[in-house]
Amino acid sequence: MLVLKPDYAVVARELHGKWIEPDLVERLMDGLRKAGLEIGNAEQPVSAFLSTPFVSSEARSDEGFWVAVLPFKFTGSNPDVATLADGLSEEIITGLSR
Repeated sequence: MLVLKPDYAVVARELHGKWIEPDLVERLMDGLRKAGLEIGNAEQPVSAFLSTPFVSSEARSDEGFWVAVLPFKFTGSNPDVATLADGLSEEIITGLSR
């Protein structure tokens, strides 16, 4: 995300606040914080959480690109939907491996 929008940590709250209720925006910001994005609280000044900008390097690009695909889980009794869930996971993995 930071590659596409390096200032996302600064503008995320404002961007999402245009379409999402304030309490849900804060929950989203909390989730992003837990995921490792250095993003401040609503009352925290921007300078408190800004770090050096993300810099892409050739060393990082040589490491490759990794994506985790978690399986879809279906807990109902319909075997057709369970088969669909398994098939979706397989199709995503196959598509990404190309």
